[in-house]
Amino acid sequence: MNVRNALLYFAFTLTMLVTSCNNVAYAAEVDESTLNIPLMETSAVETPFLGIPATIVVNRRSCVCAVYDVYNNLVRLMVCSTGRVGHETPLGVYQIYQHTTGVGYHLMVDGTYGRYCMRWKKGGYMFHSVCYAKPGDTEPILQEVFDLGAAVSRGCVRLSVTDAEWLYDNCLDGTTVIIVDA
Repeated sequence: MNVRNALLYFAFTLTMLVTSCNNVAYAAEVDESTLNIPLMETSAVETPFLGIPATIVVNRRSCVCAVYDVYNNLVRLMVCSTGRVGHETPLGVYQIYQHTTGVGYHLMVDGTYGRYCMRWKKGGYMFHSVCYAKPGDTEPILQEVFDLGAAVSRGCVRLSVTDAEWLYDNCLDGTTVIIVDA
């Protein structure tokens, strides 16, 4: 899947929007056989990843994060949470510029703790795991897990712990981040 020729995302209605190379949007009903991937798994696409800078596309409307390799192949598709009203995740093109805590716990502005944090915009915008109540907790806050797929954050992009770890391990500083509202 070419990031410049097609931007795929899915919503709970299993409707997909495809943006062609001419930037014309087409809507099509899809099912699992159409995509040839199980839609409910966050790591639905398992393409070998080269571990070199990629492109991350976050769709605020559908709360989906897609990762493309340097050859524009879709590598991983993940459900995420984006910024709620008044704290919207900013649209635009950015770059990851700092990996922070890794497996450690990073204090968030609301007093919770995220893991696998990567900064992509000044002002505190990051990719990170769903949050934990305190450092050392082995399980994230349950409501944050249930909120994946909704616009509930303060502007960051929240991911499942597994997906945040994968992103942290596979996307280097310098990786392009594109935030869209398609």
